[in-house]
Amino acid sequence: LKIFEDGVRYEVDFAKSHKTGFFCDQRENRSRFAALANGKRILDVCSYTGGFGISAAVAGAEDVLAIDLDENAIAQGKRNANLNGTQVSKKVRFVHTDAFSYLRTLGRNRHQFDLVVVDPPKFVPNRRSWDEGMARYHDLNKLAIPLVAPGGMLVSCSCSGLVAAIDLQEI
Repeated sequence: LKIFEDGVRYEVDFAKSHKTGFFCDQRENRSRFAALANGKRILDVCSYTGGFGISAAVAGAEDVLAIDLDENAIAQGKRNANLNGTQVSKKVRFVHTDAFSYLRTLGRNRHQFDLVVVDPPKFVPNRRSWDEGMARYHDLNKLAIPLVAPGGMLVSCSCSGLVAAIDLQEI
């Protein structure tokens, strides 16, 4: 199924995707993020099918690096970028990789981005996984923060229902 969101085209595959195939609850966040993206360098961590990165590219981002561990999501993200034309697909580079190790490499190489979004999968699916999951949120954000250029912005998300907004803020 092909959908439009704020003038951006996406392909949704209900059979092979996570949950609904597209995280509709992030619609307003993608829109607000894209509104800040014109002329900016973007890092989309745990990009899934490229929602944040592609919306930023459509809104005029200079360059987008989208990383995810899921090969199928990366393939669909590339298709999504292509759905939005050559200008967009040229700006968005998808990398199939583990976010933790790749962010370490970006940090060692002193890369920085104007806008960084970290939107990982559910790290705390149940109460037994609280400590490990919270440590993963902490580590991912700790690796992402130095990649934010001076004057830039970090957007950190959690889809773990057990993690309250204040818990994520604390991390």
